[in-house]
Formats: sequence, C-alpha cells, structure tokens
Amino acid sequence: MIIAWHFLFYSFYKFFLEVHYFFNKINPLVYLFKMKIFEDNLKKRDISVVEDTNKAFENRSYGFTIQICMFLFNILSMIVVFTLINLTLILFKTDYNVTTLDFIIIVLSASLINTYWFLRESSYTRSFSRFDGFSKSSKRLYFFF
Repeated sequence: MIIAWHFLFYSFYKFFLEVHYFFNKINPLVYLFKMKIFEDNLKKRDISVVEDTNKAFENRSYGFTIQICMFLFNILSMIVVFTLINLTLILFKTDYNVTTLDFIIIVLSASLINTYWFLRESSYTRSFSRFDGFSKSSKRLYFFF
C-alpha cells in the first residue's frame, strides 16, 4: 500500500516537473533573460535564473514540486477518509450529520496520517531512487498494477 502510494506520488512529481519544464520553454521571462543586456549582467553576478528555478523545483526534499504534490495528496487522503466515513454511515444506516468540528478533525487526521505515515521524506526519497532505476515499460506496468 505504501509503495503504491509512493509510486503515485512519484508519478505526480514527475508530471508536475515536466509541466515546469514545458513552461520554462514558453515563459517570456526566460527569453528576456537571454537578451544580451541581461545575460551579461547576470554572468557578472554569477546568476543563472533558469538553473536556480530548476533547482527550486527539482529538490526532492522541500522543492516546489514536492510541496504541490504534498498538497494534492493531502486533499486526496481527505477524500479517501470522507469516502470511508460516508460508506460506513451508509452501511450501518445511521442518520449522523458531519459537523464542522468533525470536519476539522477528519481533515487534520487525514493530513497527519498522509504526512507522517505515508510520505515521510526518508521513505519516499528511497522509493524515488528505486523508481528512477526502472525502465519506462516497467514504470507503466507498475502503474497498471
């Protein structure tokens, strides 16, 4: 279960990283920084805007892409918890209405479970390094199962 969650997280990470690279290609600011005036000034200061933003997005510990994926996976885990609670309420045919306090408790518990049980940095980075070694066909097969 945790490995499947890590692979889904890895897939989201790679997808958003590719989206970032695509927007790097069509971003007008990148072309602005490639102009001779800006390029010379940035070289004097030893600054590379594109490389610095890529480092900020590619960082597997606290990069922007990881933060986006963490946010989306917290939402996904909340949806899973809400679905399980609703299914149990329907299964036992109870007339219980979820209050605001219940909603807050569910959101916090789902977020904490997701962050500290499934997506600890040490565990998902090990899984990422293992998934990087897979070939493209084995990644498709792994995603299918």
